[in-house]
Amino acid sequence: MGFDDLDKRRVLDATDIAGLIGEHVTLKSKGREFVCLCPFHDDRNPSMYVVPHKQMYHCFVCGAGGDAITFAMKYLSLSFPEALEMLAERAGIELEKKKPARRTETPGGYEVSNRELIEANELAQAFFRSILAHEQHGEAGRSMIERRGISAEMVEAFGIGASPDRWDGLILYAKQRGIAPQVLAAAGLTKVRGEGSASDYGSCYDALRNRLIFPIRDEAGRVIAFGGRRINDEDDPKYLNSPETGVFHKSQTLYGIDGASKAIRSTGRAVIVEGYTDVVACHQGGFTNVVGTLGTALTAEHARRLRGRAKEIVLLFDGDEAGQRAADRAFEVLFKAMIDVRVALLDKAQGAKDPDELLKSEGGPEKLQAVIDNAEHILDFWARRLKVTLAGAGPAAVASRTREEVARLHDLGLGSLPPVDRRVLLERLSVATGVSESALRATTPDRRRGPSPAFGEAQDTPRLDPRDLPAMWRSVLATAMLRPAMAVQQEERLLPMLEAAQFELTDLPEAQRLARAMYELLSEGEPPALREVMLRAQDDGLRAGAAALAGWFERNEGSSPLEQEGVLLDCLTRFEILRDSQDAEASIGGPGIDGHTDTGPRSIPKTNGEENPRIGVTAELASRLARVKRTHGDLGSNPVANPFGRRSPSRSRPLSPDHRVSPEGGSAEPQGPSDGPGAEE
Repeated sequence: MGFDDLDKRRVLDATDIAGLIGEHVTLKSKGREFVCLCPFHDDRNPSMYVVPHKQMYHCFVCGAGGDAITFAMKYLSLSFPEALEMLAERAGIELEKKKPARRTETPGGYEVSNRELIEANELAQAFFRSILAHEQHGEAGRSMIERRGISAEMVEAFGIGASPDRWDGLILYAKQRGIAPQVLAAAGLTKVRGEGSASDYGSCYDALRNRLIFPIRDEAGRVIAFGGRRINDEDDPKYLNSPETGVFHKSQTLYGIDGASKAIRSTGRAVIVEGYTDVVACHQGGFTNVVGTLGTALTAEHARRLRGRAKEIVLLFDGDEAGQRAADRAFEVLFKAMIDVRVALLDKAQGAKDPDELLKSEGGPEKLQAVIDNAEHILDFWARRLKVTLAGAGPAAVASRTREEVARLHDLGLGSLPPVDRRVLLERLSVATGVSESALRATTPDRRRGPSPAFGEAQDTPRLDPRDLPAMWRSVLATAMLRPAMAVQQEERLLPMLEAAQFELTDLPEAQRLARAMYELLSEGEPPALREVMLRAQDDGLRAGAAALAGWFERNEGSSPLEQEGVLLDCLTRFEILRDSQDAEASIGGPGIDGHTDTGPRSIPKTNGEENPRIGVTAELASRLARVKRTHGDLGSNPVANPFGRRSPSRSRPLSPDHRVSPEGGSAEPQGPSDGPGAEE
């Protein structure tokens, strides 16, 4: 399904980017902007800026950036059409849809799109809800809901349904509504019998039968999968989840996240339990910051999703051995997500085996709150468990286990932790094993790993670092995007400069593409505004590059409109000086475009036996060159920017003087590697 630029513009106009991002990460106000922990890399200090008046975001560490559509695509793992439709629905906008894209035929059947998977899941959700309300087929499901004490409000809030005790209930329902059998199978809603084909309704049967159905939604509220709890105790397994699909990944999905996000942000704490019914029971008891894992331990992806909203995660597990092992596996999250994790295990002291049972006991909510508030930090939990394991062990066994634990810590990324964090961890290990910190440090290789890959981002995506750009090009590209009205006014002067940039910036392909996009916009009579550039961009790299350049320039070079307009005019004047001086010098034997001076007289060709007309304008060109030199002297005398001064033999691009343009119209001295914004730390 395609959409035109008008659709994109309408959606972006109606979307408050701060409101959108604030639904998923905690924003802190900073003047007219907001800052937050970047959800696309392991951020420890807020490095992502959200700029509402420009409808953009940008991380100054990993380079992630763009507009509201880009954020929805990257954070929610949506395709462009899915992100656009989600934002349109959020804003109450009806999109003008183009002709549907063709379905691609493959040897095994259809290539099912994410859109088709979501549509199939939404249809199945309607079916399961109707079954629960059915007088006959929903009776067993309603009885279980009543026995579990689930209120009608929770049934509605979580969209709980039921599946009938038959093999083809959903298949018949979907067939009547034109859903292809291949789509049902790809969504995990049906299974294929024996040697049958997924393209044949008769060869398939319902995957979820005679179960209480819990729809699994993503953060945007879309149904992406289902969980089924058995109604009859004879049926196995007790819980049955949809298989992983193009829209459902267990390691990234938390049950109830769509309804818990607001409470998690307000409390700064996310509580994680095991099982759908525990999540529902906790929400019913007033603990609306509770979510659940789906048959997996807490993963780094889960923690990264929560880190933008919460300061800490509390694992609320059963106190049996399985619960303790699940807590043990969560230990590695510390190394990959940099968020505090605490463990609260229910045991006989609380008189309940799970949160649901505890909440139903006398004073249950108060007891559960106390359990959560007294949760043990994962480091202390790990150290205590290790100490219990080593109790009574001989020196050789202690030494062997200690070496194993140190090796495990190193594999998890001990060497990549900041020194303070590494010391805290080794202190805990020393207490647990009785081995001195110095001995543990001697055992630990002190090498740091590179930064963790950005979450949800391909690592080969090219990035535009504004500091890599020569100052004049950086300034003109940034100010033209930030002051588009001035850029339109100066169209005749700016177009040649943007055209030249495409040839001058060949070693910076992202900057070259940005210059080309701005040139095309201005050529078509459109302002090369940041918003228009990101709207026109066809990939995340260009959107992120534009946002990075604009954000960096405002923060480091000029934030006021007057400063930016002054810089733009100064860049245009300097470019014209450089261009005119090279034309003039080339005509009278001065330095050419490559910076070299011709030696010896020029050979002036003749036309039809007459002297070339260029001879008659030599004096005029000399006068023009002198005038340009005087103009340059009036503007500033930066030797690096001066096209008439001594050129460095290593400089092969005379149109790219690496100087910093001052807002007042003059030039500042070039910034060296130790004092400029591009300095290496």
